[in-house]
Amino acid sequence: MKILPAISESSSVFSYNRFGVAGKPRRVNIVITLREALTSEGFEPPFLLVGHSLGGLYAN
Repeated sequence: MKILPAISESSSVFSYNRFGVAGKPRRVNIVITLREALTSEGFEPPFLLVGHSLGGLYAN
């Protein structure tokens, strides 16, 4: 996460770890939860999402 401070100097940054890894939540719930988190923090679409591993699929 060393890059986040550098990026945050020129852009808004929101770092997120999803809930329920072991419970295998449905993809729709993960997307809804992320949208709600972004909205509650004052972010508005369009979003540029960057995901790692399975997070890349959810970002897509």
